[in-house]
Amino acid sequence: MRKLLLLLTVLLSSLVSNAAVWTAYFQEEDCMSYWDNLLRYDRPFAYVWDSYDGTEYLGEWPGKQMKKADNGMWMIQLELPHTIVEPMIIFNDGNGGSRGQTTDLVFYDMAVYGYMGYETTLLPDYFEVDGIFYRVIEDKNVEVTFKGESYMSYENEYSGSVNIPSSVSYGGVDYNVKAIGNYAMKLCENVTSVTIPSSVKSIGESSFWGCSKLAQLPAMESVSTIGEAAFAGCKSITSIVLPNCVTELSKDVFGLCSALKEATLNDNISSMPRGVFWDCPNLQKVTIGKSVNNIAEYCFSGCSKLAEVYCMPTKAPKLNSVAFDNYKPTIYVQEGSYNSYASAAVWKNFSIVEMVEEKPNEPLEPSDLTYIKISKTTVEVTSASSGYYSGDIVIPETVEIDGVTYTVTSIGQKAFSKCVDMTSIFIPNTVKKIGISAFYSCNSLTKINIPSSVTKIAAGAFDSCSKLKSVVLPYGLKELETSLFQHCHALESVTIPESVNKIEAWVFYDCKSLRSIAIPDAVTFMDGATFCDCTSLEEVRLSSQLSTLEPRSFENCSSLRKIISPAVVPPVVKSEDCFNYFSATVYVPVGSRLDYKKANIWKKFADIVEDASVGVGVIESENTTADVYNLAGVLVLRNATTEQIKNLDRGVYIVGRKKIFVK
Repeated sequence: MRKLLLLLTVLLSSLVSNAAVWTAYFQEEDCMSYWDNLLRYDRPFAYVWDSYDGTEYLGEWPGKQMKKADNGMWMIQLELPHTIVEPMIIFNDGNGGSRGQTTDLVFYDMAVYGYMGYETTLLPDYFEVDGIFYRVIEDKNVEVTFKGESYMSYENEYSGSVNIPSSVSYGGVDYNVKAIGNYAMKLCENVTSVTIPSSVKSIGESSFWGCSKLAQLPAMESVSTIGEAAFAGCKSITSIVLPNCVTELSKDVFGLCSALKEATLNDNISSMPRGVFWDCPNLQKVTIGKSVNNIAEYCFSGCSKLAEVYCMPTKAPKLNSVAFDNYKPTIYVQEGSYNSYASAAVWKNFSIVEMVEEKPNEPLEPSDLTYIKISKTTVEVTSASSGYYSGDIVIPETVEIDGVTYTVTSIGQKAFSKCVDMTSIFIPNTVKKIGISAFYSCNSLTKINIPSSVTKIAAGAFDSCSKLKSVVLPYGLKELETSLFQHCHALESVTIPESVNKIEAWVFYDCKSLRSIAIPDAVTFMDGATFCDCTSLEEVRLSSQLSTLEPRSFENCSSLRKIISPAVVPPVVKSEDCFNYFSATVYVPVGSRLDYKKANIWKKFADIVEDASVGVGVIESENTTADVYNLAGVLVLRNATTEQIKNLDRGVYIVGRKKIFVK
């Protein structure tokens, strides 16, 4: 027998065409009898049509003439739209009606054919899985991209919380997600959060441009480069802290971030290209990392409220004359660096303050503390001029500097970061704020007293405190910020106050000793991966106000045995990786079991139990009145008082928006 091999290779580029361009090669090797005319044709033709609706392609019959390729085989290029349903090909000798002895061949997208028919699937250039669009950038590596020919082909193809996986399967092939491509989510105004896996190494040009509801910079575990204007126009981001993995920024990267108030560049970034923070009118404070040696034009153009710039390089970086427009914030420099800045071109025109270690009246053993003034009457504790604190630390309520008494009201960003020999710390009631990464990687810290005066604990404050065992958070906190306790491997218990209404991503990630957690009912939003890899977590009580569970919330919680969900309506589980162990018993309000059994993901739990004590509440006070309904929705009492509700027959009732259990 002679064999015919048909090789179909997709040459699709979604940027230029909404059609697939196929190249087909034919070689003479043991061709089957019903193909035997094809290789004898002097001028073979190919005719393509859609058997679904009869549409003809490559012209009318007999079709398009094939050509000789450089390799000596017959070749034909077929451009077919993605809308084609049942494409078929017929080979003929070009003599009008003669079809020879060829047969119809049904196309499969990205396929190789032989004399036995379909043989294998070729790698695609572009595909979609679970609402995320990918482009192949090299063998089995992909980048996240937009839908269609360009980022303008579709509006808001991404929305809500976007959870990007580290790998994805398509057509039986596994791909590694290596990048966020150029324009991937540009102008996707409804995106509220993005989870970027550690496999991603770069973020492309304008990838999140105009994502106006994106509330915070995505966590970037391994990203090294961020492209031009990548986060420009992200109007809801208020704070930026670039992780140490980021080494390269591009121009205009955070331009037009109108809500941005504070930004910190890490110590591994060497250059600030043009317009990094251009037209950020609410930007007030910027920290420039130790390695920056050049600040280009327009970096802070239009930042009219910028008041403080903390320059960590000991040698003044080269500064473009129009980097700051005409606004002149105060420049804070490290001890011993004043002369370098005061004598440098452009810098010398600014007010320069050297951050000098000041000793309080009574020395604090074993280490003195360093302070910076944040107002005429207040100071914050900052990192030691030596870069190191150790032992048991006591922060005083007030400190005297140059004969003036100041109140200590905050602990600054990275103030005690990597102080691995610091064993304990006392925080006075005057402190209201604990800054970003304030106690990062304090590996000997086992306990900490957080006073009720503290109303803000910033992102990553206790990240990687590997020996910290328990924490009681103060009432007054409104949010648990990103990565607050991640990698705290010894943390066994945390008390979250009822004042907290939002828990951001990665807060308890990799807390391997955490056994139980109760999420207050005030919490209406809990971001992705909050308890991911908490392998000892056994019991969770969810907030009754949670309407959704974000991706990876309880991923790899292999010990989880009890889930209390007080919400009458099952929270929407937005991704299958929210849970990946289903041996827990789920306790739900009376009358809600069937709803949970039918709900996506929840139905995977074998044991869903109704409990009269789950989801119950009380009306606010003795003077409060409310309508009372039974579970069938029938009005039982109108404008009932607390006393009247207590006197109802034993059972479960709906009062306001809560379920009430009367014993």
